[in-house]
Amino acid sequence: MLERSDNVVWWYKNGEDKDRYFAIPYEANDEETNVKSLRGFYADIIVRFKDGRIGIYDTKAGMTVTDKKTYAKSDALQACLAEHDNLTGGILNKRSDSMYIFEGDEYTPNLDALTRFIL
Repeated sequence: MLERSDNVVWWYKNGEDKDRYFAIPYEANDEETNVKSLRGFYADIIVRFKDGRIGIYDTKAGMTVTDKKTYAKSDALQACLAEHDNLTGGILNKRSDSMYIFEGDEYTPNLDALTRFIL
């Protein structure tokens, strides 16, 4: 999808758990101990669009769509995006008919809250 888009200048598949990769801080809650800690959220894909915007996207499927960590990560991502005029992005969820994106302030995996993702 990214390779075929005329709107994409370049895209980058981000890595995980290393200082050299892009991360957004988020507050994680350990469900067993209920202890909160600051962690890094490593979004999957970073995209440079022809109009100058940078897109930050994380893909979720299966059980990860409803995982409590996804709620915290999505909310942290949207807070980060709101701080910068040229950033866009969200949580992507591939369904049988298309790819959908959540871009709201408080994450929900409800398909009614997602919109069809178009590049």
